[in-house]
Amino acid sequence: MTYTPNDNLTFRRLTSEWNQLCRSRKASGALAEWRAAEPALAGVASMADLLDHRDTADSEAANHVLEALLRIGDELATRAFVQAMLPGLVALTRYGLVKGFVGPGRTWREPSELNAELLARVWIWTGRYRGNPPEWPAAALKCHLIHVLRREADRNDQEEARFVPFDPTSHDRLGDQGVERGGIDGAMQIVCEAVEAGLLPLGYAQLLFARRIRRDPYKVISQRTGRSVDCLKQECRRAERSLARAVAA
Repeated sequence: MTYTPNDNLTFRRLTSEWNQLCRSRKASGALAEWRAAEPALAGVASMADLLDHRDTADSEAANHVLEALLRIGDELATRAFVQAMLPGLVALTRYGLVKGFVGPGRTWREPSELNAELLARVWIWTGRYRGNPPEWPAAALKCHLIHVLRREADRNDQEEARFVPFDPTSHDRLGDQGVERGGIDGAMQIVCEAVEAGLLPLGYAQLLFARRIRRDPYKVISQRTGRSVDCLKQECRRAERSLARAVAA
């Protein structure tokens, strides 16, 4: 199967949302406050004009705008920063495709999964630097994301040979009490032991319990946690790898 960089539905949804935000009264009022607080934003006439200062611009003025958005750090300013970074995220998806990070058996099976990973990492990064942006934040963020992509891809290469899918019935420790019931109880015991031993993060254990033991659909977990289905699928595979390592240990 051939993968192309056209599967950017997550990014398109963000752009559609942004276009609506730009026309809102809340956005107009916020921009007026931003202009008063940040000289770099004094010449920005509307929310839509913020996209003239995308991360692809190398000018110092554009950099000051992005720094100002992070320095303001409220929800809308952070959202504006992320929107300005979208062209760079699309480029990083293409980078992942060129490097072979996406595809069957890879860390990200489809471009949409890589998009979701990038966005999740962006929100974590912006949360870390809200109110205190680094110099040239667009460049700093892109370097961080490239490092993450390479690290996760290398980890996938190292773990692929050892990967064992999580199968509750394969860990039955309860003998004649019934394969299905024993498999579920045995799997829960192994998960609990792995958490207690510090070999499996609690969040991974909760996801494995919901998806692999209780068999909750991804859509149900997504509604409950507020996380996208793509992110949940990706995290579930990582949880399975972590549990396989814990079992081997």
